[in-house]
Amino acid sequence: MFPADKRVPSRCQSCFLSFFFFFFLSLKVEEFDISPGEKYLVTYSKPKPSDPNTKKFNPLGNAPLLLDDVIDISWSPTQAVLAILLKASGKQPFKVVLLQFPNNVKLAEKDLTAILGDCKMHWQSNGEYLAVNTYGGFEFFRIKEEGIPTDSLKVDKKTLAFAWEPSGHRFAVIYGDEPTLSVSFYSMKKTPGKVTELTILSNRQADAPFWSPKGNLIVLAGLKEGLKEGNLEFFDVDQLAQISPVANVVANQVAWNQSGKYVATVFTHKRSLIVIVTVNQMTLVRVLLSGPPMESVFLFISVNFL
Repeated sequence: MFPADKRVPSRCQSCFLSFFFFFFLSLKVEEFDISPGEKYLVTYSKPKPSDPNTKKFNPLGNAPLLLDDVIDISWSPTQAVLAILLKASGKQPFKVVLLQFPNNVKLAEKDLTAILGDCKMHWQSNGEYLAVNTYGGFEFFRIKEEGIPTDSLKVDKKTLAFAWEPSGHRFAVIYGDEPTLSVSFYSMKKTPGKVTELTILSNRQADAPFWSPKGNLIVLAGLKEGLKEGNLEFFDVDQLAQISPVANVVANQVAWNQSGKYVATVFTHKRSLIVIVTVNQMTLVRVLLSGPPMESVFLFISVNFL
């Protein structure tokens, strides 16, 4: 099940998505998600699954899969593996279940002692790893290793952000009490079978991590009020070395272009400011736009930087 503020995956094409909206409104389905390649569709509804009798879509098996107290569902980005997060019930603790389709094969399950109120599941882009927020840390699943072994990571303070390196084995976690935060980097491969801490950056004014599409480089940005809004810090994870921060860039949105050479920042308020910088902190473009903020955002998206 999607959280209330979670959008339908971008892999759904507009006409395809419109058909699904009209189709499922008639079946009173509350939430749905589509597997990679748009081959499988999973729906979630209360108090019972939607009526599967349709000429367009056939349920897998003779009947819908009945699961009580589903909190969230999330497809692997690369294969037909569905992660399901279940609520605690009676003596049954919180649980994560991994199912493989089309045969509904249970690949793994893991009991969780407790979870956060805004618990999220984070897939690595190649579908090699799955991270799940827990109370006081994370649980990790090594999806493509034999037996799908699991790891635990303790984080004693409030977690603000988590991000996998694209197609990589490393991830960043931002945690602490605002306005002074810490950023830790970890590896799933440096020590076989163990989550290994690479380094900690303390006393940071950053609440959002943005990995380069090419990996290795990451931008740490302060986007929330109370932090140094727009303060960008570049960090080289291969060398575990800081690249000097970019000063005087006020922003509440950050995006890399696909080459990994440029970063665009946008500040949207009464007017919008767009700044494009290179990895070595050279400012290439600085544009101030007037007009309603949404018009400015659409203008930014229409430019072929992403």
